[in-house]
Amino acid sequence: MLKTLPITARYSGVVLTPATDKMISLEDADLLEKNGVCVIDCSWAFFETVKVKSIKSRERILPNLLAANTINYGKEFKLSCAEALAAACFLVGFEE
Repeated sequence: MLKTLPITARYSGVVLTPATDKMISLEDADLLEKNGVCVIDCSWAFFETVKVKSIKSRERILPNLLAANTINYGKEFKLSCAEALAAACFLVGFEE
């Protein structure tokens, strides 16, 4: 269900990023179902140093969530990639 893409790849799904104010919502369900969702596998503290060519209209941010991973348990905005993907799916209505 997961695929690694090169940083230069074109992607037509939802891109989770800290570089937007537009929060993921139920309105994104169709886009996510048709084209998927991706995360950038890096700390968001270093996001600006990663040269990502994502599509601005499809960039979304997650709401303030607490991490459940063993490294950052209980910390805000410290989700693992797996937690971010799961949260995005849940927030657009794909709870299963």
